Amino acid sequence: MKCGLLTFALLASFAIPADAKDYALPVKSPAVTLTLPDNWNVSAEGNEINSVASDGYLVFNIAYGDRSDVETLLKDSKAYLKKAKVNLNIKPVAVTLDVAGSPARVQRYVTTAGSEKTIVDFVTVDASRDRIVLITIWGTKDEREANEAALSAVMGSIKVPADTGSAKSSFWSGGAAPVAEAPKTVASDKIAAAEKAPASEAPVAPAQAPTPLRVPRNLFVTEKADGFGSYTTRASNTFGKNERILTYLEATGATLVPVEGGKLRFGYAIDVDVRSPQGEILWGKKGVIDQDLVVDASDLLNGQPKFFMNYDLAVSDIPAGTYVLGFSARDKRSDRSISTEQTFVVSP
Repeated sequence: MKCGLLTFALLASFAIPADAKDYALPVKSPAVTLTLPDNWNVSAEGNEINSVASDGYLVFNIAYGDRSDVETLLKDSKAYLKKAKVNLNIKPVAVTLDVAGSPARVQRYVTTAGSEKTIVDFVTVDASRDRIVLITIWGTKDEREANEAALSAVMGSIKVPADTGSAKSSFWSGGAAPVAEAPKTVASDKIAAAEKAPASEAPVAPAQAPTPLRVPRNLFVTEKADGFGSYTTRASNTFGKNERILTYLEATGATLVPVEGGKLRFGYAIDVDVRSPQGEILWGKKGVIDQDLVVDASDLLNGQPKFFMNYDLAVSDIPAGTYVLGFSARDKRSDRSISTEQTFVVSP
């Protein structure tokens, strides 16, 4: 496996050079496809593709597996880096970016490899309901900047089933998190998930040990989802004044409490806010959802309830510009929480 570093800034161009080659992983029924420059040193084995930029330094690795394999994929990737004397005994910076039309969870380590400063990114992307993709990028800031155009083009070429590729960003060359176009303004909300839990139901067993909180999907969509996974991704994050903004969000990892009748109780408290690109909160609402839900234990997906939420924003009287729509989901039975955001643009 190999890795490198990420940067945030808008790129002037995402064009893939003519001397490039398409790859699918796996070849049959791929979890992910991408394009790599022909002058990169590329090798494929098992469930991963390793590549090194033409200058021999920037490393790019992509691997796939079942959702249950994500920790193993990360462990293998980290083991490779530790052999290369990369220090991963520091706290990474976590961000969420768009990759292949889906929210990607990025852990960035600004660290050292021996005596040399280096940047490592672990990028986890949902390839489908059952499969996960891990991208590892490793290189110094100078190496990332030297390969900025090629690396950004590679990231922009990535596709997973039913997705169309990621938006332009130079985060991958080592910069800061992108300020993209996002949704903003006053709104009304609509939420769906599971039936409300009867207050009289008492736990019949201890709560299950929590799995990590995640937001697999946080997307702008064309219409309200009638059921879990029944969304259609909106092609653009630019909205006209007085246009409604529809968002579809999935969350997993809440603490599950067994109750009578073979059911499980869980709960989320979700807040929403709209911010300027500089982080100033312009509007917010606490508890857009704050309730307990009950599902049948037999109706879980990968051990988690099929929880989703529709959010409806009405844009009006807002100056044209770029904004950030943020959600914070808290597990009601622990002190754990997770945040996710999207940028959107209001056109003149």
